Amino acid sequence: MKITAVDPQARVLSEQEVLALLREPIPMRLGMVDGKGWPVVMPVWHVFEDGVFRVAAGRTSHKANVLRANPRAYFTIETGSADGDTRGVRGPADVRLVDDVTLAVDVARNGLLKYTGTDKDSSVRGFQLLTAEPPDRPRRLRRGES
Repeated sequence: MKITAVDPQARVLSEQEVLALLREPIPMRLGMVDGKGWPVVMPVWHVFEDGVFRVAAGRTSHKANVLRANPRAYFTIETGSADGDTRGVRGPADVRLVDDVTLAVDVARNGLLKYTGTDKDSSVRGFQLLTAEPPDRPRRLRRGES
């Protein structure tokens, strides 16, 4: 994991602090550019696994369609207040849509567990998996990825 300071006034988090932050139920803001050139920012639930952000999204959702057309994104995950304990990570990401229903359901269930405390929900069907990783990270393919 490449960790660099993006704010000269902020303290750089250690890798352990970054990993702890990514386990917290803090929504990611995922920025992308639509087909008309307009920026779009959406809050998404994410799961960070094997050095990759995973997001379950509806196959025909706006975010899936936008990222299918332009798989470049920017993300930010932040928490804290003006009183001090501000922590966060952000950066560019290359996005891949993965057509693996089993993996997408697993990611959706892990997201439900992370953000709601339970993975019992029938709404996890019909999702497609988005993976987002820093552009300088070596690419590892998993079943169903191209």
